[in-house]
Amino acid sequence: MHAAIYRFDAPIPLSDRVPILENLGFSVIDERTYRISPNQDGKRQTVSLHDMVLDFANGDGGSELEREGVPLEDAFTAVYTGRADNDLFNRLVMTASIDWIEVAMLRAYAVYMRQIGRASCRERECSVV
Repeated sequence: MHAAIYRFDAPIPLSDRVPILENLGFSVIDERTYRISPNQDGKRQTVSLHDMVLDFANGDGGSELEREGVPLEDAFTAVYTGRADNDLFNRLVMTASIDWIEVAMLRAYAVYMRQIGRASCRERECSVV
């Protein structure tokens, strides 16, 4: 599937975009960045367009992307701007159809459970004791 990210002025470095997309459940297959300078109200505005080819990590989700487009966009923006953490919890945006705020709440619950000793978390999985 294709995804496009538009940004005024400077492009977003690939090393900033890929980890966010991977934690949302995607593999980045290919990427091209274009600089566009449209006239807006008589002034030239530079826009960076990142055109990416993505594959959904579990091989399923192309149909989900259309339905989940806005939550996915909001989640990417929240992580990129520092309002949300960039971790594997973000996959829930696509797999559980919840938004980034609900993911943040679940992340906070997991941290709390770990702090009180009720959860054991290893590299990619957590269990409640």
